[in-house]
Parts: sequence; structure tokens; C-alpha cells
Amino acid sequence: MSECVISRDNIVLRLAPAIAASLRRVVGGDDPEYEDMYQTALERVFRTLGESNFRGDCTAAGWAYVIARNVAVDALRARMRERGFLSLDDTFEETLPQPTGDIGPERLAEARQELSRLGEALAGLRPANAIVVYMHDIVGHDLAEISKCLRITPAAAQSRLVRGRRDVVGTLQSRESREIREKRPALE
Repeated sequence: MSECVISRDNIVLRLAPAIAASLRRVVGGDDPEYEDMYQTALERVFRTLGESNFRGDCTAAGWAYVIARNVAVDALRARMRERGFLSLDDTFEETLPQPTGDIGPERLAEARQELSRLGEALAGLRPANAIVVYMHDIVGHDLAEISKCLRITPAAAQSRLVRGRRDVVGTLQSRESREIREKRPALE
């Protein structure tokens, strides 16, 4: 009987397609960190095999697929933390560029009032729409990146952005018309 020799090359050849498929499914093949995630997934596979932690409850390819998925999800979470996403309950004023040059106190007060109104309008949106509006219009991500982060299609991200913007504008307009009506003197 010949003994089966398991080498790193054999493992890479057998499990590479599963690792690549898993990463492409989660982050896409054009992600700038794809190669790093691929290497990290391979390292975890080798480490687990070296420590004899693979129990064999599933196929080796399925097991490698799950490891790669976990690596990709961890990388996406780290990326989100790194960018400093804020929840809608927090103030988002600190994520905006600070004004430069001479700005008078009246203009600064107006700007803060506008930001407050915008924050209230965002807080009134459905959470799914609010996060897309926030990520796109305030933080500055493009729709492709938002769709990857939220695991939705780019079309769904576009739809949520359009609906969210429409709702924000509607809220701001209704508030403005209400304020105008309140300022008018009552007709006798």
C-alpha cells in the first residue's frame, strides 16, 4: 500500500478553489484586500491542519470555504470599524469636514441648525434607507462599496439611496413649510 503524502502544495491545489469562491462571494474578486484575505485564509487552513483541529465533520473544501468566509467577514468588520461609522443615534457632525477660513458666528449657527435638521430627518428614515444615505452622502462611499458592506445588490443600494433622499427632502420641506406657517401672523 502506498502512503498518501499531504503537502502544502496538495492542500493549496485541492482547497484553493473553495477559498477563492468563498472570498469572491463575500467581497468580490476585485476587492483591494482580496489577496491578503486569501493568504490569511490559507494560513488558517494550514494552522488548523498542523494543530490537528480538523475533525472531518464535513468535506475539506467545505471547511476551507467556511474559514475563508470568516476571514472575509472579519476583514469587512475591521474595515467598517476603521472608517469609524457612527450610528444614527450619534452626532455625525464630527465626520464632516470642518469649515476653513473666516466664518462668522451667525453662519456657524445656521450651519449647526441645518445639520441638526438633517440629523433629525435621517433619524426618521427606515434604518435600511438611512444607513445607505449616511454611507453615501455623509461618509462618501460609492454604491458598489455600500452594496458589498451591506450584502445587497448595487441596484438595491441605489433604490434605498433614492428613497432615503426623497424622504429626507420631504421631511425637510414639510418642516420648513410648518415653520413658515407658524411665523405668519394669525388672520383675524
